[in-house]
Order: sequence, then structure tokens, then C-alpha cells
Amino acid sequence: MLTITDLWIYPVKSLGGVHLQSAEATPEGSLRHDREWLVVDEAGAMLWQGDLPRMTLLRVGFAEGMLTISTPDGASVSVAAGHNGAPCTVTQYGNSFAAIDAGGEAAEFLSDWLGQPVRLVRIGDLAHRWPKVNPLHVLTHASIAALNERLAAGGTGPMPVQRFRPNVLLSGGSAFIEERLAEIAFDGAALVLREPSTRCELVNISLKDAAIEREPLRTIAGMSRERETARRGSFGVYSMIRGPSLNVGMTAD
Repeated sequence: MLTITDLWIYPVKSLGGVHLQSAEATPEGSLRHDREWLVVDEAGAMLWQGDLPRMTLLRVGFAEGMLTISTPDGASVSVAAGHNGAPCTVTQYGNSFAAIDAGGEAAEFLSDWLGQPVRLVRIGDLAHRWPKVNPLHVLTHASIAALNERLAAGGTGPMPVQRFRPNVLLSGGSAFIEERLAEIAFDGAALVLREPSTRCELVNISLKDAAIEREPLRTIAGMSRERETARRGSFGVYSMIRGPSLNVGMTAD
């Protein structure tokens, strides 16, 4: 029996997640407000943790129509979710999008923290419409436990779930069961599981100080070679939602 224990959205791509009890689905099968904002360089190109590991340390809050970004020392900047700023064009994975600039205060705050000129922009609903078929990342407690057991055997401490940036975390079932299922049906909604999620160096960035470590990517790659259902270096699966929403506590039928 599989149960949803945690839900996250990541309003700003590559920044911290927002933990939810209930999450609204979009018509495209993703979660409302997930990755609707981007940090971009002066040319309008999307930046991510692989470019700027310090992005890992920025926390995000999203409540009452306000997006708030905070540093570990408590400094913060807030922008209205419906901020009507200057229009601009940005690029993400080779695709161009119309966006709205979040303004000078947010740009200065992020530029100071990240050490180079950047802007915060909102692409809004376009985040859910561009050609990507698997917008959600699904992971299970059992898979994380299996990875941490292997890491411990090699002398590495356990990895927190936030390293892997899941949208949906499930309890129940055996390790990597998410790779062996096509669909997980709940009362009124379902997760359509599409393909294993191949991981990159992002999972090696420490959440404490943004240091780039050797693990867990090396162990993830080794374990994936042991499973026929995996792809090289995969951990978790990509998914879509069918239905209006997901809630913590939902249990598979």
C-alpha cells in the first residue's frame, strides 16, 4: 500500500522547495506554481544549481499571494505572485518564453547573494505548457532508505530527501517500486509514472554549505546498473497527475 507522505513545489527553479499538505494540479498534469519563476543571467538564459551552487542555500516561501526568497542568515525579498513588471524574453533548455521581470529589488538581492548580475522572472502558466511530458518527480521512502544503507556501507552519512527535490514522496512498498509501476491510483486522482529520472551533479551539492561532494551520485549510478527497471544513474521516476489535486495522506486504491 502506497501513501503520499509529503508534497513539494519549487516555485523558483533550482531554489528551495515549499512543503504542502495539498497541491492543485494543472490541466497539463503538473503542480500549480511549480517552477513558474526562473533566475536568469543578463542574456535571459536560465540559471540552475549546476551553474551557481549557492542557489541551493536559498529558501522559498509562497503564501497569501507572495513569493519570498530568504538567505540562511535571514535576509529576504518578497514579490507579489501576480507582479506586473516589465515584459522580457528568456530561454530555458533551448526554448524561448515570454516572461515578466520581478523588478530591481529582487534582482539586486539575488545578484548580491549569487555574486553575479541576475534577474528573477516569472513565466507563470507557460511553465506547464512547453513540450515536456513528465513534469513531476516521484520518490519513495524505501528507495531513499536503500540508497542510504548502501552509502553507509561505504562510509558516507545518510542523504536528506531534499537532496533529490521530489514533488511527491510515498511510503509503503519495496525499494524502487516506483520504477515497476505504470500508475498509482488514489481516490479521485492518479500518478501516471512515465520513466526513471536520470540524476545529475545537483544531488551532490550540500544543502548546508553548497559544497560539491562525491556522493550520492556515484552510488546512485552503481545501484542503477543492478536494476533492469532503471536507467543509468536514475533515482526516482518522472510522472504526471491525472485529476484535480493531490493531498498528503492519500492512499493508493
